Amino acid sequence: MLALLYSTLTMSLQDGDSNNERNIFTDLSCFMPSRNAIAAKDELMTFLNSRPEQLDNGNALLWWQRNQSAFPHLAPMALDFLSIPGVFDGVSVPDSC
Repeated sequence: MLALLYSTLTMSLQDGDSNNERNIFTDLSCFMPSRNAIAAKDELMTFLNSRPEQLDNGNALLWWQRNQSAFPHLAPMALDFLSIPGVFDGVSVPDSC
């Protein structure tokens, strides 16, 4: 069973050299984060470390629209979330009196 597992994980290289084998653990670059993921993380850290700004009339949608170029990964997500309409189900909160 172990031999079958090893043969499944081991691939011969195309040059025909039987001593020149590699397994899937030899090249772990496929598990490295992409440049896009690293850029998004850096962008998030920049946003979180920035100073709070005053919003024009409290309009967060307008702020994100104006700052899309500074935050190209975060802005679409923020615009999606901020565009969700509020829901009121008609349930009232009982008075505490």
